[in-house]
Amino acid sequence: MMIFPLLGIGTGRIAKGLRGGVKTSRIARWARQWPPRALAVLLASFSCHALAGYLDDVEVQTEGKQVVVRVRFNIGVQHLRHVPEKQGDTLQIFLRQLSADVPPPVSEESRTIAENDAVPRIVVTYPFQNGSPTKRLSVNFNKPVQFRVRQGIDPHSIEIVLQAAAVAKPAPPAVPAAPVTSGKFAIYLDTHDTIEAARGAPLVPQLSRYQVLLSKSVIAETELYDRNIGFFDTKAAAEVTRDRIVAMFPGARVVDVSGETMLKVEPKPSSPPRQPAAVATVPAAGAPPVATLPVPGTPAAKMPGSKTAAAPVPAPAGPAEIAAPAATAAVSAATPEVERQAIEAMAKGRNAFAGEKWDEAIDLFNQLLMLPPNSQSAPAQELAGLARERNGQLAKAKAEYESYLSLYPNAEGAPRIRERLALLEKRLVPGEKGAQQAERAAGPTETRTVFGSLSQYYYSGKTKPETAFNTPTTVDQATLTSQDLSSVVTAADVTARFQSDKSDLRLVLRGNDSHSLIDRNPSRSRLDAAYLDYRGLQNPFTYRLGRQVGSSGGIFGRFDGAVAGYRFARNWRINVEAGVPVDYSLDSKRRFAGLSLDVENLFKYWNGNTYVIRQTVDGIADREAVGGEIRYFKDGNSLYATLDYDTLFKKLNVATIQGSVLTSGQTTYTLLYDQRKAPPLSVTNAIFGQPVSSIEELLKTRTEAQLREQAVATTAQVKQVMASVTTPVNSRWQLGADYRLTNVGALPAYENIPESPSTGNIHGVTLQTIGSNLYSRRDINVFSFSWLKSPTYHGEYLSYSNLSGFGEKWTLEPSLRAYSQVDNMDSRSRRYTAVLRISYALKQSLSLEGEYDVEKSITQSALQNENALHEFFYLGYRYTF
Repeated sequence: MMIFPLLGIGTGRIAKGLRGGVKTSRIARWARQWPPRALAVLLASFSCHALAGYLDDVEVQTEGKQVVVRVRFNIGVQHLRHVPEKQGDTLQIFLRQLSADVPPPVSEESRTIAENDAVPRIVVTYPFQNGSPTKRLSVNFNKPVQFRVRQGIDPHSIEIVLQAAAVAKPAPPAVPAAPVTSGKFAIYLDTHDTIEAARGAPLVPQLSRYQVLLSKSVIAETELYDRNIGFFDTKAAAEVTRDRIVAMFPGARVVDVSGETMLKVEPKPSSPPRQPAAVATVPAAGAPPVATLPVPGTPAAKMPGSKTAAAPVPAPAGPAEIAAPAATAAVSAATPEVERQAIEAMAKGRNAFAGEKWDEAIDLFNQLLMLPPNSQSAPAQELAGLARERNGQLAKAKAEYESYLSLYPNAEGAPRIRERLALLEKRLVPGEKGAQQAERAAGPTETRTVFGSLSQYYYSGKTKPETAFNTPTTVDQATLTSQDLSSVVTAADVTARFQSDKSDLRLVLRGNDSHSLIDRNPSRSRLDAAYLDYRGLQNPFTYRLGRQVGSSGGIFGRFDGAVAGYRFARNWRINVEAGVPVDYSLDSKRRFAGLSLDVENLFKYWNGNTYVIRQTVDGIADREAVGGEIRYFKDGNSLYATLDYDTLFKKLNVATIQGSVLTSGQTTYTLLYDQRKAPPLSVTNAIFGQPVSSIEELLKTRTEAQLREQAVATTAQVKQVMASVTTPVNSRWQLGADYRLTNVGALPAYENIPESPSTGNIHGVTLQTIGSNLYSRRDINVFSFSWLKSPTYHGEYLSYSNLSGFGEKWTLEPSLRAYSQVDNMDSRSRRYTAVLRISYALKQSLSLEGEYDVEKSITQSALQNENALHEFFYLGYRYTF
């Protein structure tokens, strides 16, 4: 899947030092295809760190009345753009990798957030991808949601802000109005820019019986007006209605409005009040429980219960069971089409009920209840409660029965419902009057959740080159097909979380096993993360113990150790850190210790830290540094700067500044300037190009001063500049443009390692057009063109990628790519790539995934012509829980 040399960084002497990094022949083949200075910084990092991954963690936080999903990475990243812009159940985020502290993953990575009252179920996936520095992150929700995407508070995170369900401040009513205080819960529907727009927004007929309530919030100094419906006495009652309308209002959430002052919107005079449907006559309690199945399309005159409707099917027995309604004396005023849909839904619902398929029955009765009032409304309301009761959803069953009594207080079934409701309340809370009293008496409770994923994939790659060598008299041709890659990769990710009002405790375990089926390629098992993370909510302590990735405090890469913090003032925390870097290819013993000081919410929007760190290797100083970070973050606008200065080498190790601005018109501007040593400067770098794997061995023939000199000679200076802009054209299309500059400095000759010249400035410009929901509710189309120019070559790259959802189970992602390059030696190369990725959801938690890539590469020079066909595919499954 190699595309083109965007960085143009040569392997040079750094690549000679690789002794334990990624040795899969596919990556080696990519490196051979690139020009002589390709990927050195990336490859050099392989020799310094364990095989791991880019995704670190996904956490959900409530900030005020917003829900923020924070995706944390093991590398520095910058958010470029995302699609769709505001809402959907599939989200793709395009980002740029800023650092190579951790080598790229060898398989797909994913993190899962279980569904709860605050968020839907979320699966975040980093697909297996290489080549372009612009990466793609996929986020899938189990239901449509409204969102905003922004750069996180630091360069290691990206945040997804879910549409706020509640508001921070009451709205000043346009006319005097008393606070609406009936009930405790409401359902948030949507948000409008003005109070007039919120008042004038149409309401679907199915919700006409509810009060419309407005409330006001202020976000980024902008007034917004939320539209809610209510009121509901219990949360469960609100949830059952929310479940029914979430398809029409993807951001619908239950809101606790106790104590809130809200403005009630009076119904429009032109909209007559909705009248309840005429109630069908049903047998009294104790009557023989016989349910009948109507035939779809049965006329209203032949309602269920008539002799010609259908053959009777016994319903579950019980003293309070209900039967299908008898023919009514008064038929509702619903249209024939509504009646047809209602009868059809009732038939399917009763079939599911009879088969004890409770979830399916509940869904069908919910669909029926969202139709305008009809002859099936009352029995559907009762059956919905009964199905929830049989399914163990007692609180929601109680809410369904209460809704029945509210809508049909004089119906013949009302006494039966009251009797069942009384029995249910006893089951819910023995000796109490209701579930809410029990919740208040129980006080704070501890929440325990376990979630994660297990995946297993088979990877295969083949190469078939055809090389012709040009000579004065003849052309010699060689053809060889080789199996480059054949391995089974198994990955596990498990998080156990224990939350209470006093603390938030997490136990995280992540690892992967790569079993090679080719003898020359080694098999590897890696434990990526194994740590305990504690955050005190009523005390000033935090700590993280175990295998983890450092993201601040001057720690680079993965390590085994601890970071502990103590908050000694409202906005100030002091941290101590100690550990051992994880490096499977190095036989040296390295240790570090450091101290840092964090400040949060300084002047409301500023954060930062300063640190000092010292690291040793085999008993001598390896790295000694001071540095710090400054962060500004406000409503998606961010600024981040970091500085790391090594006092041992007396050289600047890292200097970065990056920013992101989101305008009121949703145009996003990003900017980056990054200058750093690659890999990070340390005495350990002296091992590159040497026949040993420890500093201890080198100390037998060299002094510490010589090792520091050698480390400087084998460490590249890399500069990156990037600017990006993305703007929406309309609700379906957005345009993006990127400019980037990369320069890898020269390396002097040292001992037996030859001089490596500088790459010079490599310029790249990319234009991108992104369309979403063009022909379905779940499709994404990305058109991209890139132009590259360096002192030694120039190239053009064209690509198209697509994501299409077919139903709820199938997802297809085809893409086409073409790259052309000409260098100063008049060597020409072209590459054409076609990719098809398919996923099929067997269940919500289990999916099958596969990808097939085929690439045709053509290289022509004065001495030889080479045509090569590269094939790669993987196939496997992913289980999330």
